[in-house]
Amino acid sequence: MNIKVQKGQGIFDVALQNYGSLEYAYQLLRLNNGLTFDTLLTPLQSLKVDDIKFVAVKEKKIVNFINENNLKYNNSIDLLLGLEYELQFELG
Repeated sequence: MNIKVQKGQGIFDVALQNYGSLEYAYQLLRLNNGLTFDTLLTPLQSLKVDDIKFVAVKEKKIVNFINENNLKYNNSIDLLLGLEYELQFELG
């Protein structure tokens, strides 16, 4: 199935929200060719995720709690501070 990335989410946020554990970030990389831990995800970007039926019971409980309470994980400091800006890198 596919999910849509929320504003400010990174690969670890998506893993926690959809699998209940940060360890599943590797699964996201495997399912989405070209994705790396450094990839900047964009709002509404579509990512392929597995059904949670293969994850451990503990993680299923976490995912069920997240879904039942309509929680969205996001560790973006920009959203916490209410700031919006574009990251620019200068290679020198």
